[in-house]
Amino acid sequence: MENTLAQRFLSAFNKIEEQLTKLTQANSHTPFIAMLDTVSRRNSLVRQYYSDLSQFARLRNIMVHTMRDGYFMAEPHEHAVQKIEAIAEQLSNPPIVADFMTPKPFYVRSSDPISRVVEEFKLRGFMRCPVIDEKGIVGLITAKSVTRWLAIAGYNESEKYLSIQAALMQPVTVLLAFCAPDEFAIVPRGYTLPDVLYMFQQGVAHGKYLQSILVTVDGTARSPLVGIIAPSDLPKLYDQN
Repeated sequence: MENTLAQRFLSAFNKIEEQLTKLTQANSHTPFIAMLDTVSRRNSLVRQYYSDLSQFARLRNIMVHTMRDGYFMAEPHEHAVQKIEAIAEQLSNPPIVADFMTPKPFYVRSSDPISRVVEEFKLRGFMRCPVIDEKGIVGLITAKSVTRWLAIAGYNESEKYLSIQAALMQPVTVLLAFCAPDEFAIVPRGYTLPDVLYMFQQGVAHGKYLQSILVTVDGTARSPLVGIIAPSDLPKLYDQN
């Protein structure tokens, strides 16, 4: 039997409905829109396609209720079918950060000299660098935090003047006092790409600009650091999403 546009549309819609049912743990009688409203509050991918899915739900109802003698009175456009199939595929197999992060990012130990950070920033053109100690990830050094530190880098705790060379030999721990804790977030490598993009968007919306998202095995600071996503990665991430 020919797989018509209407059949393809309904097949994709049913897959989406099944995914929403799983995500809400709803029963088979829960309306599609009710599940959509519930899931969109916590799932960025569903939230991204909320308008499209609402319109597809209306189209589905029209198709089902106007069916006569096995034929659909309303036939969806090819573009609509391709769109709903793509959404169904993303909901079933959402892209994860492990596939798009920069793996094995450079980092420093809290006991390393600040000079190592400055040298790497200069040589590699870095703008940010995770800091790790025996407890795991403890901070993120950015160009902004280095600038803050430079304002008082010529003095030690006793307000005694230090040469710039002596200042650079201080441990990275000194820099941590100038690092903002809300400039980075930690996620597991299985975190979905839409959720990461939403985190960046929410940061901008609330005036807190994420400088990096650090990826660890299980999403905790103590877990091994396996990757990093920076604002400069956003264009390619949006292309993949």
